[in-house]
Parts: sequence; structure tokens; C-alpha cells
Amino acid sequence: MLVIAELTVPAPRARDATVVYWRLRTSSELAELAAPGAVLVGDSVTPAGSPQVHLRIRYRDLATPWWPQYNIPAAQMAALVEGTGWRMLRHLEDGDDHAVLLRRT
Repeated sequence: MLVIAELTVPAPRARDATVVYWRLRTSSELAELAAPGAVLVGDSVTPAGSPQVHLRIRYRDLATPWWPQYNIPAAQMAALVEGTGWRMLRHLEDGDDHAVLLRRT
């Protein structure tokens, strides 16, 4: 199952930029929320080691919680999208980096 991210914005603090953080969702769950024909753009890298890394966003004195990010090998992307409610329109590859353009079926 393809893992993607849903954008979540915490309440802003006075005179500080809002830090944006990601909450992981499966593409099937997002498909239930998206209108037919909706478009989703995603990117990943083909991992050299473990596909899971832990990340967080920091800005000045603000920081998000750590979250796991899964890097999906390009060769596995089509199989992961299949049966999720999304259709792959494009899959662009540039070395280890790759991006997909998906449309809600």
C-alpha cells in the first residue's frame, strides 16, 4: 500500500511562521476523501539502504514531531498504486529520484 502524506497546519504563534508538518496516510484513505478526477503529485527516492528514515521540520524555535518516511523504489511504485483508487498518469525518473502524477478514479 502506497504511503503518502496529508498536510496539517498547527495553530500559528504570534509573529512566527507556521510550521507545516505531515501526517502519514495511505493512498486508499486519501482516495476516499478526494473527488473523482482529483490529482495527486508525489515524489520519492530509491533507497540505497533502509527504506525508512525519520524526519522532522524545524524553523527557528519551532519543530514538528519526528515522523517515519518510507522511500519507495521506483520499480515498486506501479504495484503500490494498483487497487488504491488512484491511476498513475506519469512516472518520471531521474537517477534515484522519481515522481508520480496520480488521478483519482
